[in-house]
Amino acid sequence: MIFLLFAWLIVCPSPQTDIYHVIHVRGIILNQTKNDTLSVGDKLNPSDKLLFRTPKAMATVLSPAGGRFTLGLAAARQSSNGEEFMNLLKDVLMGETAVAKLSTRGLVTDKIVDLKGVFSSDSMVFLGGRSKLILDKSAHPMSHHQYFVYRYTYNEDKIAQKRIPHRADTLIFDKNILYTHNNHAIAPAGINEVEILKVNVKDQSSRLMGSFKPIFISDEELKTELEVIRNVMRSQQLTEEEIIEQMYYHILAVYGQTNENMLRLWLSEHLKM
Repeated sequence: MIFLLFAWLIVCPSPQTDIYHVIHVRGIILNQTKNDTLSVGDKLNPSDKLLFRTPKAMATVLSPAGGRFTLGLAAARQSSNGEEFMNLLKDVLMGETAVAKLSTRGLVTDKIVDLKGVFSSDSMVFLGGRSKLILDKSAHPMSHHQYFVYRYTYNEDKIAQKRIPHRADTLIFDKNILYTHNNHAIAPAGINEVEILKVNVKDQSSRLMGSFKPIFISDEELKTELEVIRNVMRSQQLTEEEIIEQMYYHILAVYGQTNENMLRLWLSEHLKM
């Protein structure tokens, strides 16, 4: 059952007393009050003066009292001749629109049966350098004769077909393995589309499980952002399940579609949750 996560999203802030924790930054934003470039983990006051130095600069902040907000040029004061203006943080806060992607069963580590459903979006966000998915063995047995292939085109006309590593019932999307050819690294950002194929050598058959644009978040970037979310949420005495829901929402809102199973495995390994 699909539901909208309204808690912590669009609630009026308390500008005189609230603190805003930075959980994501894109582009360059200068905190003129502290004479420093904005970065994840910073704490902002409503009276802090911000300067957006790049055209698409934006940030996401988390407030214990008010929830999630976006800081962006859409709300910033600008001029037609390109002159830069200082903007008070409280004047550039934009409430986020809820994302209808969470489900009541989504954050349980169920073994995946519907793999086509996992790869049904236009894009897929992989978490870290070694993203993992646990598959249902009866639906997706894996062996030397049955496995999955990661296929894409690079350098305009060259095709790479990489067998996706697995351990028992777990697929391992190792970026270094998938994007290395003849000992040369291939940049994932330059790949427009990836196809996931299910191969059966004995039957000499292959089936398309899905195609999408791959997006990779580094372990370091993801850990830095999710640690801030975890610390703020724990200070509000939220449960671990509620915190993980907020982390999942954060990835959906900032980066795009990912998989709950994949997130759980990453959190267990990197944040011990």
